Amino acid sequence: MIAASCKPFMAATLLLLITLQLYSSPTMAVVPSKAASALLEWKSQLPSQSQALLSSWNSSSSDSAGLCSWKGIVCDAWQSVTGLNLIHVPINGTLRGLNFSSLPNLTMVVLVN
Repeated sequence: MIAASCKPFMAATLLLLITLQLYSSPTMAVVPSKAASALLEWKSQLPSQSQALLSSWNSSSSDSAGLCSWKGIVCDAWQSVTGLNLIHVPINGTLRGLNFSSLPNLTMVVLVN
């Protein structure tokens, strides 16, 4: 039996856990794979020389932890892509083929040669 003095603490802890679950990103587990697919599709549309410069972008490392280690990919604490920073990476191509809707937390794109 739970002591009466512990019940308020347990109730508050349970409420906190439920609140955190409700306010955490609802797509947190889905976004990395969608983001990886979108980025890999965009990479495939670039000329082969540009694709070679993004060799860390590959399907074997497309889980959230791997995706966040890709060259030029910036992630937040929840491993959601927030930026594309390809400064000094001489890629050629356009952003036309990048599915931005698969990157809902993207707030920064830097493409400077």
